[in-house]
Amino acid sequence: MEDLRDWLERQLTSFDEALLGKLGGLVVLLLVMGVAHLVARRGILRALYYLAERTPTKLDDYLVNRKVFRRMAWLAPLLVAYYGVEGVGSRTLSLVVQRFVTSGIVGMMFLTVGGALSALHD
Repeated sequence: MEDLRDWLERQLTSFDEALLGKLGGLVVLLLVMGVAHLVARRGILRALYYLAERTPTKLDDYLVNRKVFRRMAWLAPLLVAYYGVEGVGSRTLSLVVQRFVTSGIVGMMFLTVGGALSALHD
């Protein structure tokens, strides 16, 4: 009976450590995704808006009005999730999450291209 209890304690301890490690990795991944989104929105997007205001061409103003750059900013956290999920979970979980993230990337690309085409039409 002691052997069974020792074995069970070892299994539960290793399970808790593995679970905590994966949860910690998930929290870190979510934080990095948030930072990537903030950098894309607050840094790069503001710089693009600043440049669009300064240029004499109207195309970049149309792109800003159609929110093309804002949609492109969503690609940063999606790419972080795509490449970062491999270190967080099992191989199967990584593949499932990568499929969902790929769907999000494709969707954002369609919206971005649609906005760009609308801006060209304007």
